[in-house]
Parts: sequence; structure tokens; C-alpha cells
Amino acid sequence: MAAKSPDMRFDPALTGSKTMAEAYPLLANYDVLGNEDYDEICRYAAYMVDPGSPAYEVMDIDARKKRCMKLAGVKSRTAKYDIEEDGDITNHAVTQYLSIVNNDLFTLWLSIKTAYYHQAAMVRRPVSHDSKNPVKDQKDKLALAKAMREDREIIEDLENALFKNDYVRNRANAASSAGMVNWAEEYADPPGTVGWADEDEE
Repeated sequence: MAAKSPDMRFDPALTGSKTMAEAYPLLANYDVLGNEDYDEICRYAAYMVDPGSPAYEVMDIDARKKRCMKLAGVKSRTAKYDIEEDGDITNHAVTQYLSIVNNDLFTLWLSIKTAYYHQAAMVRRPVSHDSKNPVKDQKDKLALAKAMREDREIIEDLENALFKNDYVRNRANAASSAGMVNWAEEYADPPGTVGWADEDEE
């Protein structure tokens, strides 16, 4: 079970047997966050976006998603698939929670960083043997890669403004430079501290 996070506006760990919308009536005003059928995704969105979340300073998107799914206790196959694929329900839940948090810098960072990872997957994918114009397709991939370098500078500026933990930021950037998409969760806290990696171990 996830540890309580007193700094979270809507802490999933404090809901007991209630859904998020039952525990926090404000969420009932939103079509996704207020829908009990999407409660696991709502919990995930809270951990993904809330500045008080124990996963807030996890800058690698894949590691952040994995951490938030664990904190939220996501077990439904449908919810897992939607989260992993950035599906419509997950996107709506995250967008609605972002509107509550109302942090423009964080919203911009999460949007650009998520797009950056999708673009990286496109660049890594080999040009199809069935392509009608493989030379053009390869040039398009190179153009996208060059654009990503500019995006990387924007992402770094946003991370410097948003995340004050130098240790986390430096480890994430080193892992990114080494091509490690999923950098080890143990790097989330400096050695010798009680890190979030140990908070919810059963």
C-alpha cells in the first residue's frame, strides 16, 4: 500500500474503501475523474501530476508511469493497457487533473516530455522495407531527430525550473545520455536517505 502523502491535494492513500470521487467530491465535477469505472486511472493521474506526489521528481516518463501505476495499485488489465498506451481515458484524466493543479510549467514539461518519448520511438524504428520512398522516410527521421535536440534544450530548462533535486536531475540526465530509457528507480533519492522506492514495499 502506498504511504500517505500529506502534500497531495487529493491523496489516493487516504480514500479507504471509497473511490477517489467519493472521497473528494470536487473530482465528481469531471467526467473521467468522477467516473468510478475509471477509479484506478484517476488514482494514477493523481500520482502522475500532483506536485505533492512521491513520484513528482521522477523525470523519466517510463519510470514515472511505472512508479505511479504501482502507487495507485493498478490491477485492471484495461486500465494498465490504457495507461501504458497513453490512451484516451488516461489522457483525459491527466488533463483534467492538470487543470486542477494549474501549473503551466509542469503541464508544458509533461506534454513535451511525453511527445519526446513518442518521437524517439519513431526515430528508432527502422524504415519499412515496404516503403514507397525509403530515402524520403529516412530524411524525415533525421529531420525529426534534429528537432528533438531543440526539444531537449527546452525540457532541460523546464526541469531545472521545476525539479530542485540536483541528484535526481543529474542521474536522469546521465541515464538519458547513455540511452537508458528506464533508469533505475533506486536513483530517485540520494544514497543514505529513505527513498520512495522503499515506501510501499509489502
